[in-house]
Amino acid sequence: MTILTFQSVGDFLQRFNGIFPGDNFGYVYACEYGKDIKIGSTQHPKQRIKSLESNARIYGNKKFGAIMITPVGFMFYVDFERFLHFIFKDKRKSERGEVFDLTIKEIEPVFVTEFFSFLRFIESEALKTTPGWNVMHKYINHIRSCNV
Repeated sequence: MTILTFQSVGDFLQRFNGIFPGDNFGYVYACEYGKDIKIGSTQHPKQRIKSLESNARIYGNKKFGAIMITPVGFMFYVDFERFLHFIFKDKRKSERGEVFDLTIKEIEPVFVTEFFSFLRFIESEALKTTPGWNVMHKYINHIRSCNV
């Protein structure tokens, strides 16, 4: 299993066959949004990407490029999105936005590494709690304790 990468919206819509495992499960994506990267999450990836592409044209005529997305929907997807926002907070374009001053090449290694690390952590520890900020904070504390 690996992170899925697509070169365009058309490529994504044609080739993405995500599995929707049910309520409370979703995907995390990163996509080229003009010269920036948008990091977000959704339960319905194809609908969301179509919507983002339309919004990109409306708001500033931004070019919508490559897309990275988690290969499966998973329960703590919102926590993982928040964690990526936390990692890249210094690159955030606005205080509470989801657009970052990054390229797909800059985010890809972190997205891939952290996704699998996050899944391993959830499997071993976080399923003892409910989705929300607690999981993200537990994960951050776990990472800090490993890097000491």
